[in-house]
Amino acid sequence: MSYSRSRSRSPVSSRSRSRSRSRSQSPGGRASAAAASSTGGGRANGGEEEYAKHPFLRVTMGEATKVGSGMSSYTAYDVVSTAELPGFAAGEHTVVRRYSDFSWLAEELARECPGAVVPPLPVKNATSRFDEAFVARRKNELEKFLYRCACHPLLHSAKALVLFLQSKDKLPWQNKSWGSGLLKKMSKVAGSVSSYVITAAEEPDPWFAEKKDEVEAWGKQLSELAKCANQLLKLRLSMSEAHSEFSAGATAVAQSEANPGLERAFNRLADVADTSNTIYSEQAEGALSQLVVDLEEYERIVAAVKAALAARAQVFGEWAKAKSDLAKKEDNLAKVKANPKKANKVASAKDDLDAAITNEAESKVAFEEITEVVREELARFEGEKILDFRASLVAVVESFIAAESDLIDAWQGLMPDVKAISHD
Repeated sequence: MSYSRSRSRSPVSSRSRSRSRSRSQSPGGRASAAAASSTGGGRANGGEEEYAKHPFLRVTMGEATKVGSGMSSYTAYDVVSTAELPGFAAGEHTVVRRYSDFSWLAEELARECPGAVVPPLPVKNATSRFDEAFVARRKNELEKFLYRCACHPLLHSAKALVLFLQSKDKLPWQNKSWGSGLLKKMSKVAGSVSSYVITAAEEPDPWFAEKKDEVEAWGKQLSELAKCANQLLKLRLSMSEAHSEFSAGATAVAQSEANPGLERAFNRLADVADTSNTIYSEQAEGALSQLVVDLEEYERIVAAVKAALAARAQVFGEWAKAKSDLAKKEDNLAKVKANPKKANKVASAKDDLDAAITNEAESKVAFEEITEVVREELARFEGEKILDFRASLVAVVESFIAAESDLIDAWQGLMPDVKAISHD
């Protein structure tokens, strides 16, 4: 049953809502999911601090504009950057990019910087892609992606990032010849990366085996927590709606009540329920929504960490193949030398062996290099994870404290009116 309300709100209700609103928007918290990442960083007030460590590259998102019509339409974003790095042109640069350009950049960064944990892109959405709230949220998410790239010790100087931020020409993915050639090659490589798994017996460093298991287990637990956070968010919204209905019902009762004290008590009860509705709604749309966003983003970051580990496994597989080929070339040379009838093939067999020796040595170096990259990336992931979730949890705890305090104030303010009910 629903009720309609047609009365003015009491001063107590307005004061409580004001307290709730001011607390939910305090510097330590987040006012909304969209505003939270306006600096591009995942942690509260952390964007400027992190940029201060990397003053050589700053990136912000400008206007978002709908381009075209019908099925071929898309949203284009202004991307503004300033860099003081080798390879970048000096001064401020503004380019127009669409989601597909960001997707190309992510793929290129993974190819150009093997072993690096490439920041994840937001999930593509074809249904509400032109909705104003969705576009605002997507712009902030893409800015966060670029922020993470700009602060990354390897990615910030990648050629693909330079091209993305400063080139006025079409990006390579829009070139048909590039798309039909390199993309197919990259798809083949991407498929092979995940196809090789280093067994426990093969793994030269048990530390990586332990880390891989830790990441896998933490990722599963994180996914479960994200589901629970979504349920909590829905519950808060449901409680908000229920208090709104309750407030309207209390108002209806008050309007038909003859006893002045009881009428006032029901009106005040409606005020408190109205205040509760606002508190739960603001909490759901603020810190809880941002927590869900943070948890879902870290699900994608975990996937990026797994991709880095898989890239190392692929390079190990190439080294293992090089060692196998070397053994075969050594065996072939021995057989050729042992057979007088194949004396004319000895020189060729030696050349093959020399090439195999070089390939094995280069493959070993490549594996050692990517191993160090991934080791450093895992350490960086752990450090950023701690800072990011500290900011998220501080915001959530502050939100709950503020909400409970406002609720207590509102209900305590109702008590004198309830106790004042009499038969007079």
